[in-house]
Amino acid sequence: MFRAYSNYGGAIWPIVSLNDVKVVDLKVDSYTYVYVRPGKYHLHAKASFVLTDFNEDEKDFDFTIPPEAGTYYLQFSTGGSMTLAAGGTFVGLPTGGAGWFLLPEAAAQPTLSKMFYQPPYAQTIGHQ
Repeated sequence: MFRAYSNYGGAIWPIVSLNDVKVVDLKVDSYTYVYVRPGKYHLHAKASFVLTDFNEDEKDFDFTIPPEAGTYYLQFSTGGSMTLAAGGTFVGLPTGGAGWFLLPEAAAQPTLSKMFYQPPYAQTIGHQ
């Protein structure tokens, strides 16, 4: 999971859970690694600060990791325009540019190399 730098919403970060397991407080310009086993997942994000206009329902995201899946990254965006990478796979929410996007490793790697690592609360999610 990662969150690139943005002038919009930088003081607020999502507290991210996968299938009701708290994973990370995803700060601006940071990334973390979480190993997700194949299966269905529900991502829920809530605001880090109570005096914000962070609509929690708009930040939920459901996705499935198939058994043959490779390495993918979830990107959180607080808004603005998104450009699809050539051949990339984006799965997003219609929230005016804000939300979660699932990207293949090749599309995410150039951005990740410029960010700082943030340790997750849980390193592995899902059943064997």
